[in-house]
Amino acid sequence: MMDISPTPSPAASTSSLTPLERTGLDRTNWFTTQGMGYSSLQSTKPQTLAYSLASSPCGLLAWIYEKLHDWTDAYPWTDDEILTW
Repeated sequence: MMDISPTPSPAASTSSLTPLERTGLDRTNWFTTQGMGYSSLQSTKPQTLAYSLASSPCGLLAWIYEKLHDWTDAYPWTDDEILTW
């Protein structure tokens, strides 16, 4: 199996990266290790997630909240903003 991960191998030097590039690399590493769980679920058992989102308003709200929180770089969402987004 071919490794297509966007992160450099441990042997690759990161000393020449700018602070912005290091921040981007850290975010990519975070996503690779902690943000891809749903990808595995959706690629193997898509109906499992579909049933829970379709049958549970609370499940759907939790899904939306998590995505808004994770994808907006720590924007301080209020409860009203989440509910009316």
